[in-house]
Amino acid sequence: MARCSSYPQLIAPLLAAFLLPALAVAEQVPVNATVATPEGGCTYSWPEGMSAKVTDKVDKKGKNGVQAFTLTLAPRDDGNFEVHYSDFHFLEFDGEKVTPEMEKQLAPVVAMASAIPITVVSPSGSFVEVDGFDAMITNVVDFLVASGEVGKEDVAMVESMMRTPGMKSTVIGTAQATWNGWIGDWVGLDLKPGAVVDNAIPVNASAPEGPKQQLRIEHLGDAPDHPGHVRFKLTITVADEAARELLMPMLTPMLSQIPASEQAKMQEAVATMTGAIVRVVEATTDPTTLRPARVLTSKITTLKVAALGMDQEQKETHEYTFEWVPAPN
Repeated sequence: MARCSSYPQLIAPLLAAFLLPALAVAEQVPVNATVATPEGGCTYSWPEGMSAKVTDKVDKKGKNGVQAFTLTLAPRDDGNFEVHYSDFHFLEFDGEKVTPEMEKQLAPVVAMASAIPITVVSPSGSFVEVDGFDAMITNVVDFLVASGEVGKEDVAMVESMMRTPGMKSTVIGTAQATWNGWIGDWVGLDLKPGAVVDNAIPVNASAPEGPKQQLRIEHLGDAPDHPGHVRFKLTITVADEAARELLMPMLTPMLSQIPASEQAKMQEAVATMTGAIVRVVEATTDPTTLRPARVLTSKITTLKVAALGMDQEQKETHEYTFEWVPAPN
């Protein structure tokens, strides 16, 4: 999971990019379009207490499953809102419907997956932060201890690993990427149907002259299966020097295990690293509320270090569907 730790660098500049005067429509593709975008762009509007039953069909490293959970929005004292995850459970696992017996076997997986911290968002729908990270760790540790199947030393090792800055960065990056794919990437987006927009954005927002990531945003027109909804697509491509900057953290743990006498040779080998990260998000959403009906995401990471004989490709896909439940009276 360490490879996700740099994802905030990927996604953070996106909203600002929508406002850059340099944005230009690369092309206009004919599409079916009857659903209008509100004046000023797509608008986030989720009433307090509204919830959504979410189904996530996931495929990761060749393993697949269907999981479900509930999202609930609640106000905070600081004026922002909390997005809570609850009622996490599996519907299918590796192509099989989950039986009561399988539920018992999957209990540890469900417990770990349920330990999701709170996502904090602004009133306009932009990602703010992750809250409850320490509580997440406590919940996981308590479960491992209560299970009676994990030794004290192993529990301590898990807790130590979860408290590292890299793990916290991974959790924040995953939460941010998920929320942005559902809502954040589309806040304020004001494109005509059929528009295709290209731009190059710094990988690191604090180094505007540094390596760039390629961004493409497309308005795909109406969503035939969901009246009142439109389809947007976002493609982020990071390659060459930009990819090296993001992928280098993947090799750090391995490098730390190498004897000092081999460090220089290894650093030379790593300098030849090539790779790419391609993330695609396609959202079917209501432009007047940004309550999605369906969101597809994929992330393909490739990493090659010829001198080490390393040639890896990893792919992860999600298909989220949303069933909205009005807030109770």
